[in-house]
This record gives sequence, structure tokens and C-alpha cells, in this order.
Amino acid sequence: MLDEMRLLREEVTDPRLGEMSHAPTHLADLSSDDHDVDVSIKGLERGSEELAEIEEAFRRMDEGKFGICEECGRDVRLERLEALPYAALCIECKRNQERERPAH
Repeated sequence: MLDEMRLLREEVTDPRLGEMSHAPTHLADLSSDDHDVDVSIKGLERGSEELAEIEEAFRRMDEGKFGICEECGRDVRLERLEALPYAALCIECKRNQERERPAH
């Protein structure tokens, strides 16, 4: 995952993207390039968020709180931790959180 994030960061910050000799001349090409950069930035943001969640999971391990729901204090089921090892909430609390979150 770190390698993917590095590649995305390089792609988004590549100084050659600003060179006129590589600049697309057709509007459709410009739109496609903008879309590619947007997708790369979103992927980088998701990766950064996931890394932060993993770091938080390590913090919970150090504190002896890993596998305990931060909301209700019950154990996070093993199946959930196997699917999402850095889960901070049990599935019930996560569902409640998503229901309460306003739609965009």
C-alpha cells in the first residue's frame, strides 16, 4: 500500500505535467487528464486515511484496547477484525454511525 501511495503522490506532483510540450491540445484530453489527477488524489487521500486508522489500531494495541469497541466497550467480533484489522467499532456501532451521518 505504501508503494501505491508513493506512486500516486509522484503522479500527482510530477513537474512534467506542467510542461507545455506534454500538455494535451484537445479539450477531451484535458478533461481526461483532470479526471486522472482527481482519481489519483482521491486514492492518495484514501490511502492516507487508512494509514491513520492503522496507526490508531497500533495505539489501541499499546493501550490494551485493541479489539474493544470505542463506542460501546464490547468486543469487536473476530470476523470483523479479520476483514478490517484496524476496526475501532463493532459492526453494530459502525452501522449506527453510518445511519447518523448526513448524506452528501
